[in-house]
Amino acid sequence: MKSDFSIQNSFKSTDCCPEQLLSDLQQRQVELEFKLIELENQNEHLQSVQTKHEESKRYYADLFHNAPVGYLTLTDKGLISEVNIAATKLFGIDRQNLLSRRFASLVTAQDSERWHLFYREVNNHKQQRNIALSLKVCGNTEVSVLLACLPINSMLRITLNHVTTTIVADMSQVKTAKDDLEDLEALKFILNNTPVLIGYWDTHLKNRFSNSSYARWFNKTPRQIKGKHIRQTIGEQLYSENLPHMNAALRGEPQQFERNILSPDSNKTIYTQLNYLPHIINRQVVGFYVLGIDITDKNQLHETSFQKRAIFESLNQGIFITDKNKNITYTNQAIRQLTGYSAEEMLGQSYALLHGKNTNPEQILQMREMLNQCKAFQGEVINYRKDGSEFWNGLIISPIFDTQGNLSQFVGFINDITERKYKDNQNKEHLDQLAHVTRLGLMGELASGIAHEVNQPLTAIATYAQVSLNLIKKENPDLSKIVQIAIKTQEQALRAGQIIHRMRRLCTSKSQQLSTIAINELISDCVNLCADPLTQNSIAISFELAENLPDVNVDYIQIEQVIINLIRNSIDAILGVSDSHPGKIIVKSHFTANNQIQVSVKDNGPGIEKGGCKKIRVTASNN
Repeated sequence: MKSDFSIQNSFKSTDCCPEQLLSDLQQRQVELEFKLIELENQNEHLQSVQTKHEESKRYYADLFHNAPVGYLTLTDKGLISEVNIAATKLFGIDRQNLLSRRFASLVTAQDSERWHLFYREVNNHKQQRNIALSLKVCGNTEVSVLLACLPINSMLRITLNHVTTTIVADMSQVKTAKDDLEDLEALKFILNNTPVLIGYWDTHLKNRFSNSSYARWFNKTPRQIKGKHIRQTIGEQLYSENLPHMNAALRGEPQQFERNILSPDSNKTIYTQLNYLPHIINRQVVGFYVLGIDITDKNQLHETSFQKRAIFESLNQGIFITDKNKNITYTNQAIRQLTGYSAEEMLGQSYALLHGKNTNPEQILQMREMLNQCKAFQGEVINYRKDGSEFWNGLIISPIFDTQGNLSQFVGFINDITERKYKDNQNKEHLDQLAHVTRLGLMGELASGIAHEVNQPLTAIATYAQVSLNLIKKENPDLSKIVQIAIKTQEQALRAGQIIHRMRRLCTSKSQQLSTIAINELISDCVNLCADPLTQNSIAISFELAENLPDVNVDYIQIEQVIINLIRNSIDAILGVSDSHPGKIIVKSHFTANNQIQVSVKDNGPGIEKGGCKKIRVTASNN
C-alpha cells in the first residue's frame, strides 16, 4: 500500500509527463523486486531456524527418553507428567500407566512419611536435594533408589539412580582401569572415601578388594584384608549367618538382607543393610561384590515412627496430621473408617476435604483465622463422608512447633458426635413441651381469678351502657355525664381485652422471646392481674419502686409469670392468718451493686422459716 501511494504521488508531481512516469515506475518495480528477494531470504532463514529448532527438540527428546539414567517430572500435585524409558524399565510399568499417577503411590510404606516430608521441604526451599528411597516395582518387589530432585517453576525434575547399580558400575571400572593408573587412583580415592562399605570376593571367598570404610568397620586396613578368607575378616558367627547368602550370590542370585553387626572399634551394634551382587563374565560367576550401608538411624527412626503410628492406629478417635500449608500428611484408621476415605485419597488433600454445603461458613472462617494465627481451634461442625452423608464433627485442631519455635505442622482430632447432638435436640424439644405444660398448669390455677376479673369489666360495661341509655332518654340529657360514662366504658373494655391477650400469650407454646421492657411497668401489670383476689380479701398492697431503673432484656411472659406466682403466694400466706389480722403486701425494686435489678415481694403472713421475703433478680440490659 505504501509503494502504490508513492507512485500516485509521483504521477501527480510529473505534470502528466509520460517519460518521467515510465522511469519512476521502472525504478519502483526494481525496488519492489529487491524487497521481495529480501523477504524470501528472511523466510528461508526462519524456516531453517525452525527446522534446526525442531531437530534440536527431537534430539534432546531422544536424549531424555533413551538416557541410561531414569528421569521423570512431577506436577505441583505430585503427579507424573513425563517419564523416560530407563525409568519405566526400573519400575517395570508401561509408560501410559505411569503418566498422571501419584509418585507417592510408588514409594514403599516404610518410606512414605519420609517422602511426604521431603517433597514438602524441597518445594518450599526451591533447591536441589537428594533422598534415598525404597520404591515398589513390578512384581511387588522393592528397589533402593537415590533421587536427585530439582524444582523448576511449579514442576519437580527427578533423576533416578539405582543405588546398587551405580556402585557396581563404579566397581566394574576397577577391573577395566588397571592399565590406566590415573583413573585407577581417582576411583580408589572415591571408593575409599564413600561411607558405603564395598568389598569384592572371588569364588574361593578370598578378598580381592575392599575400600577403607569396609576395612575400618572391622578395625582393619584394606591391606590386612586383601587375599584373606572372608571368615578371617567378619568372624565365625557372622560368617555362619551370611554363608547361605554368599552361596546364593555365587549361584548368580543377588541378595539383600539386614544384619546387626558389632563394630570392634566402637563396641557399638550397627544395623546394616548388606547387598551381595554376583560378578558374571561370559555367563560364569567369577566372584561377588559386597555393599554395606549403615541404616541404624533410619531403622531407629522407622521403629519410633512405627511405634507412634501403632499407637495412633489403635485409638478410637480420628487423628490427622497436616503440613504447615494444611495439606494432610497422615490419617489413622479411625478417621478413615469414619469418613470412608482411604489413606491414599486423603494424603496431600486440604484439611477442608470434609466440608460441604451445610458446613457453617462462619465457623469455617473462624477456624481459618485462628489457624492462620497459629492458635488452636475447637468447635462442632457439620461435615461430610465420602458417600455424601452428613455427620456432626467434634473438631480440635492444634498447631505444632519445632525446637526453634517455627510452625511445622497441625494435628487434628475428630469425633462423631451426631448421636449426642440428636439427643440434645430431643431434650430441648422435651423441655419446651414441659414448659408449655407448666404454663397451662399455671393458667388452670389462675383461671378462676382471671374469669372473675374479666367478668368485672364486662359487668361494669353493661352497667355503664344502661346508665348511658337512661341519661339519653331524658328530655334534656346531660352530655358531659354521658361522655364520662362512655370513657369509663371504654376503659373497662380495654382492660378486659388486655386480660384476655395476656392469657392467650401465656398459653401459647413457643421458644423464648426476648424484648426490652421497663421492670416497674411489668410489676404494675402483674398487680393489676391479681387485683380481684386482693380486693376480695381486703389485702393492702404498696410499692417501693426505685426510679430511673435501666430497661432489661428478658422474656416478658416468663418474668410476668414469676412475679404473679410471688404475689399469689403472699395472698395464700395472708389468708392462712385470722380474719382480724389485716393483710399487707409490699413490692420493691432496686438496682444492685453487681449490675442487676432485684424485685422482692414481702407480706405479713406466717412466711417461711427464715424470713418472708421472696425475691427475683434480673440483669439489666445495655439500654
